[in-house]
Amino acid sequence: MAATPMKRVLVVGSGAIGLRTALELSSRKQVLVKLFSPRHPLHPSETLDELLDYTLAKDSAEARLVEIVPTVKLMKELIQSTTLGQWTTDPRLNYQQLTVEMLSQQNRVNRLRIPSEHELLNAGYRHAHMFFTPIVNATLMLKHFLERASEMLEEVDVPSSPTDETTDMFESINEMIEMAAAKNCDAVVNCTGLASRKLCHDDQMLGARGILLHYDRETVERRQSFVTGRDSDQANTNDAAIMAEHAPWGSDSMPCYLVPRGSTILVGGSYLEQDARETISDEERVRLFQNSFNLGIDIDKSTPTSQWVGFRPYRPTVRCEIESGLADSPVKLIHNYGHGGSGWTVNVGAAKECASLVQEALKE
Repeated sequence: MAATPMKRVLVVGSGAIGLRTALELSSRKQVLVKLFSPRHPLHPSETLDELLDYTLAKDSAEARLVEIVPTVKLMKELIQSTTLGQWTTDPRLNYQQLTVEMLSQQNRVNRLRIPSEHELLNAGYRHAHMFFTPIVNATLMLKHFLERASEMLEEVDVPSSPTDETTDMFESINEMIEMAAAKNCDAVVNCTGLASRKLCHDDQMLGARGILLHYDRETVERRQSFVTGRDSDQANTNDAAIMAEHAPWGSDSMPCYLVPRGSTILVGGSYLEQDARETISDEERVRLFQNSFNLGIDIDKSTPTSQWVGFRPYRPTVRCEIESGLADSPVKLIHNYGHGGSGWTVNVGAAKECASLVQEALKE
């Protein structure tokens, strides 16, 4: 008896979610996988810097692209342990709730470049969350994913250069299904992020605008209080990610943060829904410089290497499901989008869930 031919799946989208989903499907060795994207993963419009990734990389090659960074989140009040997220119980993160006095005392050992106890108390921050999180070098990791995809998948149809674009931009989800059919695929996975607003007529899909300044990590000058340390007999030499989402330094929609990532220091930011401005305003630039100062950069001696604006694919809930409105279509449609700028945080789990849905859809 002849063997049953393997089914084929087309994954559309080459961001963290699309690439990881394609690789996950391929790793299960039950389907042949094709990847299509009208844009390169590093296209200027696609490279939103994902800041925190709470999933620890297992693959040794990927692990080299991830740095474990001490992270300090500034708080005005103590949070009850019953309201903390489940992630805080993961022993790999070494999560702690501290008073700023305890944070300062611990820093005699940790030697982190963080605000002094005096500065934090003056600003009204009395507590801090401290944990040790993996931070992905997004640019290098996307390159790594694309290289693996080229080795593992049946077909990779992605522009060869970050600045190139294909003319095959979908106008509707039906065009995506037609491409899958033309490629002899039995299913297609929609990982197009913000583009799903138009393709799926999904009004819940919004662009959440983010802004950043980039500094060179090696040459940026630090304020003296961040370098000398509490007892001044030993310098603070270790970078930390610092975040504030409460006044006076930040808010939910205008967070204040500094993140070391690879050779760059990122300072942000914003999370503004339905804000379509593609440049940083003068007012925003002043605020980003103030954030830089508050989080330890000597802005009189340091110049940003670049500035950046991007749009996170925000949706009230992630859409990871089998499309139910196409029962008569020979090509099954599965969605995996709306992760709100948390693609590096959830890409592993989202890919596994989506791959299982693909397998379920192909059995119907």
